[in-house]
Amino acid sequence: MKRCQQPCAADINGNRKVLFIEELNKKLHDRKAFDCGLADVNEFLKKRASRQAQQSINRTWVALDDEMVDRHPAPIVGFYTLTSCTVAHTDIQGNYPHYPLPAFKLAWFGVHNEYQGTPMRVGEELLVEALLQSWELFTHTQLGVAVVVDPLTQKSEDFFRKYDFQEIGRSFHGQETLYLPMRKIRQMIEADLLLGAEEKFGSRTKAERWFDTPDSLFGGLSPRKMIDVVGGVGILEDAIYES
Repeated sequence: MKRCQQPCAADINGNRKVLFIEELNKKLHDRKAFDCGLADVNEFLKKRASRQAQQSINRTWVALDDEMVDRHPAPIVGFYTLTSCTVAHTDIQGNYPHYPLPAFKLAWFGVHNEYQGTPMRVGEELLVEALLQSWELFTHTQLGVAVVVDPLTQKSEDFFRKYDFQEIGRSFHGQETLYLPMRKIRQMIEADLLLGAEEKFGSRTKAERWFDTPDSLFGGLSPRKMIDVVGGVGILEDAIYES
């Protein structure tokens, strides 16, 4: 789950392709040319995303192709939008009190037609970044039980199900509303960091020992505990991938 701002790369016909993900800026990013094939998604990005961010309703992040990142405005490869929501205690698994529970919502999600189904796997990279962003917000607030999404098509519902999103038990425009518990997101982050550590140190045993050993580099915390600290995942990624 290494985040794309590092950035993320994919090989296409022998060429190294890189994605950058940053917050939407209407002066720097070409919203008008974006087309994911869904009119509602396109319209949100073009007409409402910037305004709603200014109103503190939600926040939108966009993916840019490194070959076009210096264009003004730069074409948008894909985007995602996060906001807050609530879910009923009966909607998700767990022993929760009987009143609405705080959650994060992946409110909008789209990949430009030209990048759908390519080796760059833009949809997967965007989803990973959205989950990491949600976890970062969670570490700041310690509020939120899950990430919720309302897929607009069967194709998008199938996409989210591949990443262990589960049914809430209600539908939205004919598709199932899905959720991914925060504990599962943490497990995904932990598993990916351990895999990176294994590659860095050369064995699973060394990676696990590092993961559970307090380190002055992390303020005396172990890497496992750093996951729960504000900004901790980014610090661990730097330690694994940049050193």
